[in-house]
Amino acid sequence: MTRLRVYDDQTGQQLYPETLKQRDEEIVNKFFNSRTDLYISKKLDNLEIVCYVRVGKGPGTRDEGCYIRYSSIYRNDLFYTFKREAERVLYDLKFEPRRGKQDNKIFDSIEEFDPHPHSYDTDVDIDTVIKAVQDFKKLDFDAGDINEIAGFTTNLLKKIANVSITISERARFADINIIRSGEYIGYIRPAKTAKKILDKYEREFLVGEKTTNRDEPKNKIKGLMCTVVQKFKKL
Repeated sequence: MTRLRVYDDQTGQQLYPETLKQRDEEIVNKFFNSRTDLYISKKLDNLEIVCYVRVGKGPGTRDEGCYIRYSSIYRNDLFYTFKREAERVLYDLKFEPRRGKQDNKIFDSIEEFDPHPHSYDTDVDIDTVIKAVQDFKKLDFDAGDINEIAGFTTNLLKKIANVSITISERARFADINIIRSGEYIGYIRPAKTAKKILDKYEREFLVGEKTTNRDEPKNKIKGLMCTVVQKFKKL
């Protein structure tokens, strides 16, 4: 089942489907106040998208902001489909997405979040990030390039059954919060607190690996001894 709603960003008033009474307070309190550009929540096969779009009603008209809320079954073309449906609904509302360089950088590139070969750099191991999220840790990352953000996000969505992700200037209420800066152009990097959490997981992994390697020869000897004993019993 697919469901699409459009809301005024500052009041939470539902613009589509049109209704006079329906408001979503979460749009204002959670998303607008934290300047969230994109929120993604995955629960098993279900995905919810909340995306900010700056719009106007033609050249020279004042800018308006809205949030588009969209729910569907997660599939390989979900973000592409979301964009097409969102553009159709905005057109019906007589809105045009602004096309300035910084106006709708996330919405304009939203199809990049569909699975396809991505190239991105990060100084953390993705499996360590997944382990931390599964242990209910919240992690903040700094990032700038949209394609890198999309690649990182897609990888997380493919590998984690339940996860929430924000992309914004400052929102920190999801499992993974990607703080996007127009000035930062480097690879995706964990913020200070997230780095401490991930370093701890990596140290625990290395200790466990050393213990396994140390016990391996002992286990092999035990196995050989058991084999010898069993052979003698058969004689």
